[in-house]
Amino acid sequence: MQQNGNRFIILCEDFSQDTKLLPMEKYDELVFAIGAAYEDNVKNVRLALHNADELMYADKKHYYELHPEKKRGIIR
Repeated sequence: MQQNGNRFIILCEDFSQDTKLLPMEKYDELVFAIGAAYEDNVKNVRLALHNADELMYADKKHYYELHPEKKRGIIR
């Protein structure tokens, strides 16, 4: 499901807390950040979405700290 233009949400069944996702992946010239959260209780889905969003922004921040030249708005 797409949320807010550039965010996509994937809800998974049979997904565990032990599942590992790699941060800020690059495929050809497409770069994207990942934030994932796990909740046992379906009633906490909003909390999981919030936590995943926070982790995605942290991943994105880390990427731009490593690659400041890639940040939009910087002209070189």
